[in-house]
Amino acid sequence: MVTSVKQIRILTPYFVPSKKVIRALITSAKKNGTIEIIVPSRSDFIIVDLAGRYVLRKLLKYNIKVYQYLPSFMHAKAVIVDDWATLGSHNLNHRSLVHDLEMDIILEGKSELQPLLDYWESLKSKSHLISKEEIDKDSFIIRQLCRISFWFKNWL
Repeated sequence: MVTSVKQIRILTPYFVPSKKVIRALITSAKKNGTIEIIVPSRSDFIIVDLAGRYVLRKLLKYNIKVYQYLPSFMHAKAVIVDDWATLGSHNLNHRSLVHDLEMDIILEGKSELQPLLDYWESLKSKSHLISKEEIDKDSFIIRQLCRISFWFKNWL
């Protein structure tokens, strides 16, 4: 039996998910799931920033909360879904999922997840919540660069 996902938290330096992952996040949000994502305020690849911003523009329409970690570049990688989590070297992008050799561990249960949840909250407290209004201020040129960058998601 498949149960409804209540909460998804994503922590990633390179957020350029596939269209399938985007649809899954939107579907969960439509079913009143709480979805929060933390990304760095700047990655070390401008094209990843642009492609990721294209995705964020879509997600913000569905009350998905996206935070930018401000103090420095953040390279932590985790996905927390209710009482289950994966933590490791994967990025939430095509390259990590298909081409790169990645290693993750699975955590299950509240006692195993608590240190990761505490870490999540500490990162979130040092992050800026992006609003739809803020991202809507992007110029036409930036929006087009974001869209074009997303076309190259399979190589990022």
